[in-house]
Amino acid sequence: MKFNMYSTFKERLRDSERYQRLLIPLYEKLSENKRFVFINKDEKHSCQLVNIIQNSGCDTILQTKTGSIAIEEKFRSQDKRKYGDVIVETWSCSVPGREKAGWIKTCKADYLNYCFVMSDYLECYILDMHKLKNLWSERGPWKEIATREINRTKSDCIPLSTIKSTIGYWRRLVGNNGVITN
Repeated sequence: MKFNMYSTFKERLRDSERYQRLLIPLYEKLSENKRFVFINKDEKHSCQLVNIIQNSGCDTILQTKTGSIAIEEKFRSQDKRKYGDVIVETWSCSVPGREKAGWIKTCKADYLNYCFVMSDYLECYILDMHKLKNLWSERGPWKEIATREINRTKSDCIPLSTIKSTIGYWRRLVGNNGVITN
């Protein structure tokens, strides 16, 4: 098992909220009449319903012509892009006696927007969450990694090439200036 040193949870949360704003042009384009809402992650200042939605693995709700969809968002630094994989969290906490399942097991969102944060744009891979869960559970074992943080988060690495050939994805580039390309 390989150990990776990640930034703290609070740093990741702050960065994800900053990166999330870059997704506005993408969600405006995908939604009906630009109707979408980001779910606030600040539990201290959120209402109970927002906390329930966030805890079910939903960062954004998007209204389409056919209904509403829930999207979970994950952001990963550009230096990790070279690995060519998607990291799925299997255990949010793997410390004996405090185990807590990771988002691949608990997330109720319809889609995962997995974004690599490049120097001046986001490279986004939009995946069907249900298909990703099935792929993860049926096709493993996958390469496993763990953090050195107190919770010792464990994750599996699924190659993008495997995802593309089995369940597919939508790839979109979202620039700082709002330009969206395929």
